[in-house]
Amino acid sequence: MVYNKRMKKFLIFTLAIFLVGIFVSCTMNNDENSVSVGTILVLSSDDDEDAIPTQQYKKADNIDENDTPIGIVAFIGDGTVGEKGVAYIMGLTFKENLKWAASESAGLTTNFKEIYCKSSTKSATTATFEGDTDGSDNYTEIKSVTSAITVETTDGDDNTTTSPAYPIFNYAESYSIEDINGWYIPTVAELSSLFKNRTVIQEAIKKLESNGASVPSFTDSTTSTAKTFWTSSIPYDDIGVASLACAITFNSDGEITYKEKSKDHSALVIHKFE
Repeated sequence: MVYNKRMKKFLIFTLAIFLVGIFVSCTMNNDENSVSVGTILVLSSDDDEDAIPTQQYKKADNIDENDTPIGIVAFIGDGTVGEKGVAYIMGLTFKENLKWAASESAGLTTNFKEIYCKSSTKSATTATFEGDTDGSDNYTEIKSVTSAITVETTDGDDNTTTSPAYPIFNYAESYSIEDINGWYIPTVAELSSLFKNRTVIQEAIKKLESNGASVPSFTDSTTSTAKTFWTSSIPYDDIGVASLACAITFNSDGEITYKEKSKDHSALVIHKFE
């Protein structure tokens, strides 16, 4: 009888701990400050201008006209692509018709070995990756190999124009919203993680649009075709052609393709949420 009473107390105590654990877990998961894919981040008036502070965002259903959107949580790092548990946000402006490398740049035919990333398949939905999966320092690597970051061209009237040698990377480096810098062009692995969450991201984009915000699109508004986005990765070790870089077309499969660096495609930027 004593044994049964002790066992009953033990079971009640265990059940109580279990229920408390569930309550705490649910509270944390439903916290208004929790991060998940599709969360819209907004900047508060008292933000630190040099970083993205941890509590400086609201969920999509709390956005109002007084908020300044800075990005959408695009994926959560799993330790293979991105730091485990860390959120990566997508900037809200896409740039069209940009080259990976200018025709006149040394980088057009340079094999940047340190930014090589291999995909197991040609679909962003199913591919796994090896090599360089973190694009945050890829432009730094490019600049360390080819120091010239601008090129000069002369027209028929001997007028000289200076332009970026690496247009997509220059775009990312100069991208800033409310003085938040440090945005970068994702690797093929990072952009694939973003692609897999595109449905949720598009729902957040629609939410922003309904609040009157200027929003990006994965589809060309004129032709209604899927846009192709540059990545900061190169496939040289696979194909031995230094003039190609990896891109992803945002069609149903997320087709991973190799494009001539001097061709025009779209670019988007991401930022580690920290």
